[in-house]
Amino acid sequence: LIEFLCWVGLPIAVLFLVSSYGSVKEIIAWRLKDARWPVIITVLALGGIALFGETKGEVGRLWIFMIPLVCIIAVSEIVRRFSRDSDKTFLYIVTLQFISVMLMKHFQDFW
Repeated sequence: LIEFLCWVGLPIAVLFLVSSYGSVKEIIAWRLKDARWPVIITVLALGGIALFGETKGEVGRLWIFMIPLVCIIAVSEIVRRFSRDSDKTFLYIVTLQFISVMLMKHFQDFW
């Protein structure tokens, strides 16, 4: 899961984790809103792939298909938390994502 979150990028991963935490907290309090169900389903799917995925290559392909869902949840978290300044916040997140990709490219052994 840590490797997957690094693939996605740390800024998006943080937004996804914050949204997941809020959704789990709402489930525990029995006041889940309809907009939070996609987050819960994505968390359950990621957990299922992590726990029951046996073939490493095939599981890696399954992780790749989960990335758009994680990105959609991250954007919805931006809009939910920063509705007034969502455009500016989105630009900051894209900039942070670009910086993290460049740092990863520089410090890892990609050729």
